[in-house]
Amino acid sequence: MQGNGRWWAVGIAAVGTAALCASLALFPRLLEAGGTVTNCGDQTDLEAQLAGGGTVTFNCNGTNQPATIPIDSTLVITLPTTIDGGGVITLDGQNARRIIDASAPLTLVNITLWRGRVGAGEDGGAVRSTSAVTLDRVKVISNTAGRFGGGLFISGTAIITASTFMSNSASYSGGGLLAYDMVVITASTFTSKTSEYWGGGLYAEGPATITGSTFTSNTSRFQGDIALLGGGGGLWASAAVTVTASSFLSNTAHTRGGGLLADGPATIAASTFQSNTARWNGGGLHAETAVITASTFISNTARWNGGGLFANTAATVTASTFMSNAGGWGGGLYADKAVVTASTFSANHAITSGGGLLADTAIVTASTFTSNSAGYYGGGLLQSAWYGKGLITGSIFTNNSAGDEGGGLWGYEAFITATTFTSNTAGSSGGGIYIAGLVEITATTFTGNSATSGGAISTGGPTGDVTLTNSTLHANSAITGSAIFNDSPSDPTRVAFSTVTDNPATHGTIATSGGSRVLANSIVSGTTPVCTGAAAGTNEGVNFVSDTTCGASVNTSNPLLGPLADNGGPTLTRALLPGSPAIDAATGACPATDQRGVARPVGAACDVGAYEFGIAPPPGGDTSPPEGGTPPPPPGGGTPPSGGGTRQLVPVVAINQPAG
Repeated sequence: MQGNGRWWAVGIAAVGTAALCASLALFPRLLEAGGTVTNCGDQTDLEAQLAGGGTVTFNCNGTNQPATIPIDSTLVITLPTTIDGGGVITLDGQNARRIIDASAPLTLVNITLWRGRVGAGEDGGAVRSTSAVTLDRVKVISNTAGRFGGGLFISGTAIITASTFMSNSASYSGGGLLAYDMVVITASTFTSKTSEYWGGGLYAEGPATITGSTFTSNTSRFQGDIALLGGGGGLWASAAVTVTASSFLSNTAHTRGGGLLADGPATIAASTFQSNTARWNGGGLHAETAVITASTFISNTARWNGGGLFANTAATVTASTFMSNAGGWGGGLYADKAVVTASTFSANHAITSGGGLLADTAIVTASTFTSNSAGYYGGGLLQSAWYGKGLITGSIFTNNSAGDEGGGLWGYEAFITATTFTSNTAGSSGGGIYIAGLVEITATTFTGNSATSGGAISTGGPTGDVTLTNSTLHANSAITGSAIFNDSPSDPTRVAFSTVTDNPATHGTIATSGGSRVLANSIVSGTTPVCTGAAAGTNEGVNFVSDTTCGASVNTSNPLLGPLADNGGPTLTRALLPGSPAIDAATGACPATDQRGVARPVGAACDVGAYEFGIAPPPGGDTSPPEGGTPPPPPGGGTPPSGGGTRQLVPVVAINQPAG
């Protein structure tokens, strides 16, 4: 301290008393930085109040009346500054100059920035800042930049709340705003903005977080010949972007991402993409990877891929809706890998293939595909790569159509469980599904599907293995193979513990070109001949078949089936009626449950077909009988009946009632 004091003394002696007093005279000015602008006729008073930084407010003519202050020379901010317009002040660049140039933190509150303009090669029509900028209830209207950031160009962090960007334009990128660092936007609106290259509304070079905001009628365009330019009609994000409770409406991109283009990961929740357009990919959203939750994509269009959403690598979609989107490939969604849960794809259209969804690998659970269409393949879903696969569980495909193959689903390899295909159509083959390779189907129902061949199921290509277990195929139609058509020259078709009934065809309910055909403990009936194909069939266990075209060792008795109905479980089934000869008739190993999930066997042996007679599945999904698989006694006690048709269907409500 003493040393410092000696240095101060030396300094005072050196500069002299007069100079020191002059320096001290500046201190009150620094301490009283900012102030209130009262003369609003021009920018003179405003510049004076801004000179020392701090907070500047307005009370024009002492009456706080609204005022538009013409800016005749750009306001320069070199100290941390807050400008609070009180909701009554407009700063007017007069279409001649930038309004504010800041090199220190700047906060704008409740003010309007209007008609700022900079020429070719210049950034930030209204504001250019190399430091952090905070906007609170700010209107940025009709500003223009010759290069980046029609409204604002911000190199530092941007925090924007309850603000409006309207009718701004940039000759290159960021019609409303270009932010090079992190940007956080809340409850704000970007509308009617244009950039010639990227980000009609907003260009975000750093991480972007968007909450409760709307991007409407923004455009990124390119008038020349550089093909990769003109993306992100509403928003272009170079890094990670998180969007929550926001809307992208009627935005347009010359190339990718009509609503939003994300070159990094995009996380979207509770948001809407509607009526956006991209000339290339991603009418609503184009992302490298996308995680979508509780969001809606409606009436978006892409000329190439992904009318609603295009994900270059992976898309994870949960509890979301894709409706009435259109694209060349993947009308609703196009992704390398798609994981879809509890979502709906409805009335989407692909000019070529994948009306609802196109993915190399598709993992779909508890989702619905309805009334989607494709010009060629996969009206509902197209699994598009031989090295990928389709894993479909607990889902519904209904009223989808394809001009050629796979009305509901087209794939190279598919594993389908507890799913319903109903009323899907294909112009050529595979009304329900067409698989060019291996397909394993379990606990699934096909009904009302139609095609020229393979009304329910069709396979082809060099590997066309078909395995059907615990499933029901009812009332599907085709000229050839109304239930199943396997066009592979050598691969097998296996139908085990399944019920295949009333599928009208001219040439076989089950038709095979050259591979083997195996029926195992199944019920198969239909238009004669039931089975057609070059190879003789093999029968395992006991099969109830309405003629002998599937092999000699079959039982042609009437299996006594009820109508296709909700008998419990996730899909419709045809119940065995009391007295059915199929009850306890199966031989050999049988699956642990029937199609509904009821444990097998209930009686002395398993039943033939997809339905196990004698017990209804309890609510809540637990379908195992109590007591280690032994059927419970009927109400009032006694011994449960066994064997043949003497068992009774016992309602679970009665099973759970206490005796007496």
